[in-house]
Amino acid sequence: MCNVIVEVLDVNDNAPEIVVSSFSSPIPENVEPGTVVALFAVRDQDSGVNGEITCALEEQLSFALRPAFKNYYELVTVSTLDREERAQHMVVVTAADAGSPPLTSTPTFSVDISDVNDNAPVFNQTSYTMYVHENNAPALLVGAVKATDADAGPNAKVSYSVVPARGPEEEPCSCVSVNSESGGVFVLRPLDYEQLRQLEVVVSAADAGSPPLSSSVSVRLLVVDENDNAPLVLHPSAQDSSPPSSELVPAGAEAGDLVSKVVAVDADSGQNSWLSYSC
Repeated sequence: MCNVIVEVLDVNDNAPEIVVSSFSSPIPENVEPGTVVALFAVRDQDSGVNGEITCALEEQLSFALRPAFKNYYELVTVSTLDREERAQHMVVVTAADAGSPPLTSTPTFSVDISDVNDNAPVFNQTSYTMYVHENNAPALLVGAVKATDADAGPNAKVSYSVVPARGPEEEPCSCVSVNSESGGVFVLRPLDYEQLRQLEVVVSAADAGSPPLSSSVSVRLLVVDENDNAPLVLHPSAQDSSPPSSELVPAGAEAGDLVSKVVAVDADSGQNSWLSYSC
C-alpha cells in the first residue's frame, strides 16, 4: 500500500472583495482635508501572488486612499469641498490582484455633500431706482427687490427688511416698507413732490442659516410731480382781502405802452410750472 499526495495548484479564479466597515454620507462641505469618509477591507480567496491586492482610485482629485492597518484602507478627503460646485462625488475604487491575468473589483462610493451656510444672499442689481407719483394712495406697491442664495434648504431661504441707512442708531424710513417674503417695496403714505422729491432706503436680505448671513442694497425712490398747484400771482397782489390793484397811466400813453407787469409762480415743476397769461 502507498499514499498518494495530490497537490492542488491555485488558479486565479477569484476577484478581490471589498468589505465596507464604515461609510459616512453625506458629509458637510466644510470638512477638513484628511477627514475619513469610509473604512474598508480588501481580501482575495486565492493564494500567493493571486491573492496579493493593490487598491487605487479612478480620476479623483478630492479624495484619496490611505492604508490603515493590515488589509484595511481609509477613503479620505484631500481638498476643500464645495457643495455649490458639486453636490455629489462618485468615487470608484479599483482593487486588483497580481494574478495573470489580473482580476479586479470596482465598487463605487456615492458621497453626498451636505450644505453649510457659507453664502450670503446676492441681489440681482447693485442698486434700484423706483418711481412714485405724488399724492399716491397709501400702501402703494412701487417695485420689488430680488436676492438669491446659492446655499440649500433653510440656508437659502431669503427674507427682506428695511434697515437704517447710517447704522443701528438711526431709525429706518417710516414711509417705506418691504414685504419680507416677496421683496415688494411699498410707499405707506401719500408723498408731496413739493416737500420731498426723492428718498433713499437700504433693504437687507438675510438667509435663515445659523448664524444668518445677509447683504444690503440701496433703493432710490423718486417722486414724480403732479399738476396739483395753481399759479400764484405775486404782483399785483391778488389776495382775497386786498383791494383791486390800480396802476397810474401817463396822460400821453399810447397804445402798446407798458403800464404794468403781472408776476406769477407755480410750485409744480416741468411743464406743470410753465405759465401763460391772458386777459
